[in-house]
This record gives sequence, C-alpha cells and structure tokens, in this order.
Amino acid sequence: MIGRGVDQLFGQFHFVAAIVIKRAADQHVARQFHLTQHAQEVGADRSRVLIGGDSAGANLASVTANRQCAGPDSSRLCGVMLLYPATDHPDAGHDSYEQNASGYGLDARLMSWFWSLYAAGVSSDNPAISPLRLSKMPMLPRTLVATAEYDILRDEGQAYVQKLQDAGINVVHLHSPDMGHNFPVFPSLVA
Repeated sequence: MIGRGVDQLFGQFHFVAAIVIKRAADQHVARQFHLTQHAQEVGADRSRVLIGGDSAGANLASVTANRQCAGPDSSRLCGVMLLYPATDHPDAGHDSYEQNASGYGLDARLMSWFWSLYAAGVSSDNPAISPLRLSKMPMLPRTLVATAEYDILRDEGQAYVQKLQDAGINVVHLHSPDMGHNFPVFPSLVA
C-alpha cells in the first residue's frame, strides 16, 4: 500500500537491448489499460488511475502517458507522477550532468552506461526514450514532477516541467533544494 486507497502494482519487464524501448512502453500501456478496464475487480476506482515512477521508471511513465494521452481514449488517466525523472538522453548537455557528475548517489558515468543498455542503437532524439524531445505534447492530466538540486537529472526534470506548462498542462513542481537523486528512498543522502 503506498497511500490511502492506492495499491501499488509491479510489472516485470524483459530486457533485450535492441527492443527494450518499444516493448517496455507497449507493456506499460497494456498494463495500464488492463488495470483501468479491470479496476473494480481489484477494488480500485477506474476514474482514479494514475501512472507514475521514479528515475528510469518515471521515464517509462512519461513515455507511456504521452503515448496514451495522444490516443483516442486519453481520459483513462487521472494523473501522472514523475519523481526525479529521466526525460532526456545524457548527450543533451544539461548543466546538472556536469555540476552533479559524482558524489550524489547517481553519477553521470553510470547514467550514460544505463542509457547505453536501455537505448542501444536508438537516436537520442527519439521521444520514445527522451520524452523532453517530443515535438508536441499531448494534453496530459494533472502532473506532479519532483526534482532534486544535487541530481544529474535536475535540469531535464525542470525543462520537462516547463514544457508541460508551455503546453497548458496542470503541473505541480516540487523541487528539493538540499537533496540528491533518490532522496525519498535514501534520505540520508542530504547534500
């Protein structure tokens, strides 16, 4: 249980580098659709389904929400929650990659390695891996984005907030000025 009346469901994703992006997004969309269609069977309210994730999970959540909300039945989501999201490729040149390159829990070299596994052979401009690079935002439901000052993902998270605001999406941005990546899980990583 992650909150009053909210159940946490976990999915298993198969990792094959060449197809992981499409497969992961397809699985997320399929699972979210299934959960929405069968919400009452698990005691959930179909009108209160949201999608969310943290870090790489927030990447998949944002890609899935963008894809789903661009489709004909965008009413299925009531919200999006992105905690310190990876919304752009490491080659984008965000200052936070240099400013927080190491010593704050997630370092730039490790993140580049993660991306090399996740998106091998995929253009960094592809919004299926870099939702910040989506040319036109679909109308998303209310969205919460949390960023941390001492996180390599800070600038891309803040840029995504701006992109959502520019598209007229109701977004709440919670910035934690004294925290690093993954701070809710490791609160001792206070800068």
